[in-house]
Amino acid sequence: MLVPAKETHRFIEKLVRGTIYLTERRYIGQNQEVTVSLLRPEDSQSIVTLLERFGELHERGPGIRIRKAVAQEARTNALFIFDIWDQFRFHGAVMDRD
Repeated sequence: MLVPAKETHRFIEKLVRGTIYLTERRYIGQNQEVTVSLLRPEDSQSIVTLLERFGELHERGPGIRIRKAVAQEARTNALFIFDIWDQFRFHGAVMDRD
């Protein structure tokens, strides 16, 4: 089954926004942007290592694991890894716009 990249990005952005709301009870502001990455395992190892060391793990029902790390100097910025059914891994970030 093929899923269009645009729809995949929208789905991951929805996961990022929902995770921010559920864990911090806040919305992502207009001065912030959500970015989405689909990386090969060998290209994402530095992000995985960072999130395993500093991130917190959230289990959201069967099959969904979310690892989230918040920047200490900019508490509204965060990195994410979403693992779905141990088959799909997506990366996301919330960053302040300049």
